[in-house]
Amino acid sequence: YVEAMPEKQEHIYFFCTPNRKVGIDSPYYEPFKKHNINVMFLHHPLDEFVMGRLSEFNGKRLISVDSKEAGEALKKLSDEAGEEAVDSSKTVLTKEETDELTAWMRDNMGMQVKDVKVSDRYMTYPAIVVDFESPAVRRMMKMMAGNTDEPMPLSPCTVEINPRDPVISGLFALKGKDEELARKVAMQLLDNALIAAGLLDNPQSMLKRLNEILAATVN
Repeated sequence: YVEAMPEKQEHIYFFCTPNRKVGIDSPYYEPFKKHNINVMFLHHPLDEFVMGRLSEFNGKRLISVDSKEAGEALKKLSDEAGEEAVDSSKTVLTKEETDELTAWMRDNMGMQVKDVKVSDRYMTYPAIVVDFESPAVRRMMKMMAGNTDEPMPLSPCTVEINPRDPVISGLFALKGKDEELARKVAMQLLDNALIAAGLLDNPQSMLKRLNEILAATVN
């Protein structure tokens, strides 16, 4: 990996993912693919612990693509290239509208979310979560608790939104027309992002809400 790195690349990037396809389809890998940066996909349950203990190799930091540090590195790359984090050909919410929407989402997403902000990452997804507790750590905690069937409580995370995604711009409009439905859509966005991060222990818990959103859509 290091031998193949471009001269200007400062860090080694990795992604602990169940399999290669999940990794390739992930919103966390997407901006690295856009920048033609190689990412090591690691599939063994212990890999995340190993990489966390190593922290660096040959003077280069080991950074997970779903980490806050990866987001900072991507922003630096985009700034240097003069690129925008999202597709500029799409309609974008204004700063005033995004400030209003992120404040509304923060107030309506409950204790699971400590902050909502506009993402600096390039992405074609409406939202992701960052600054969250490692899935590997959560699995270890569950093992220590005796592998109980009860879902592990989530530590509060940060939601990053894509203001040019049609779901986000639609949510901004929806909250002024049908706030109850808008809350359901916002919570569904959160659950979708938690699934992408490998943090939602029981996806079945969201089915009732998802069916309610579908019913409102077709009606």
